[in-house]
Amino acid sequence: MKRIFTLLLVLSALFANSQSTTVVISQVYGGGGSTSGTYNADYVELHNISNVVQDISGFQIMYGSAAGNLASTASNAFVFPAGTTIPAGGYLLAATVAGTGLAPLPVTADQTFTLNISGTNGKVAFGTAAMVANTTYAAQPAGSVIDFVGYGSANESETAATPVLSSTTAAIRNNSGCIETNNNSLDFSVTAPSPKNSSSAVFVCGTSTTPFLNASVLSNFGAVTVLTNSTAQITNISGANLTGAPGTISASSSAADFQVSSDNIAWSSTASIPYATATLAATPLYV
Repeated sequence: MKRIFTLLLVLSALFANSQSTTVVISQVYGGGGSTSGTYNADYVELHNISNVVQDISGFQIMYGSAAGNLASTASNAFVFPAGTTIPAGGYLLAATVAGTGLAPLPVTADQTFTLNISGTNGKVAFGTAAMVANTTYAAQPAGSVIDFVGYGSANESETAATPVLSSTTAAIRNNSGCIETNNNSLDFSVTAPSPKNSSSAVFVCGTSTTPFLNASVLSNFGAVTVLTNSTAQITNISGANLTGAPGTISASSSAADFQVSSDNIAWSSTASIPYATATLAATPLYV
């Protein structure tokens, strides 16, 4: 019991180090410049999810390989110059110098950096000047990391990494960059890159009334013997702006060979997930 309690304290401290109420990483794209890429530049997009202007002068973006440290080389750290601000609901786009042979980004980068971002697996941190180069995410000074994204096979993430990216897909934070549950696998979708910059229309979080549901990616079931049950895999369901609260979300299996459960005990072709308010925190659905 003591070991479990200690672990919970450590995890709480780690999560508190990265959950943001001000600025978040809203997109990561590392496929720029590859022969099969969509655009000729990698980029990291930030979004101000607060309702006041945020001054990020001296703040940093750091990149790390899937198994490496953040900013293991000087070129994988970028410091925002003095006077850099993001208005309430605004976006900021930092990108590599444009290459040749592919389409340019559809909007102009606000800042140019030298980060060599992987198009498939990696991790990106946004934080204060106190972030330390060539250090793991977990070892960064308390409070220095404002937001963190691990994608693909990254060995560090907020709760769970997003699925692997590609030269034609980016990790894009859901609900126009507003969803922040401290779980990368829930907060992001992997889809075609669609960067926004400081000239893009602001999106003040909390103003949208459109219902939103998201499900994290299921793990592979692996080899399963015919006529036996597999080990249950979990997808986490979350939502915002849900109508009719209190209410129930109904989840159905995709085929006769699958069953679902809300408690990992009672199994059927359908399962119910209750929600008490318009916001549903990450809730497990067993498959």
